Amino acid sequence: MLNIFIANTLQIIHILLLLIMISSYYAPSGEWLKYFIIIVCLIKFDWYDGDNQCSITSLEAKFRNKWKPGFFNDDSPEFFRPLVNKLLKPLNIELNKIQADNINNIVVLVAIVIGFIRYCIYKNISFIPKDKADYFMVFLTYFLIFIWIINKVVITKNINTFK
Repeated sequence: MLNIFIANTLQIIHILLLLIMISSYYAPSGEWLKYFIIIVCLIKFDWYDGDNQCSITSLEAKFRNKWKPGFFNDDSPEFFRPLVNKLLKPLNIELNKIQADNINNIVVLVAIVIGFIRYCIYKNISFIPKDKADYFMVFLTYFLIFIWIINKVVITKNINTFK
């Protein structure tokens, strides 16, 4: 009985953390954004610390006696996909594990970027480059975005033409 109570409490904490992770999309700007960025980065580190599992998800599964070790396989415990699939069920859409993981990563990474941009705007930190190091970082940012687009759009769609 205590195990179920702890598992349910962890699930509630998990949902609250999910709301916090997307709070950069909707909450008013403030000093809290600098902590938000750190917290979300720590959560991402936890996901990829060698077992590819969220500690909260693993603990909840352990308290429910459903935990299995795994590295992103069919047996490893999940939180995000079942939650999203419940929300998408009325639309008759069901995500597989890879799709859910991709969406989860995109939502979280975009939330970090939005949080950073909103914090800079809140603190009146300029995005206009002022010296050579700034210009180099801007160039590197655009270059990485360009490479990502080439990889995802051009090469993925036309891979057979390069063989």
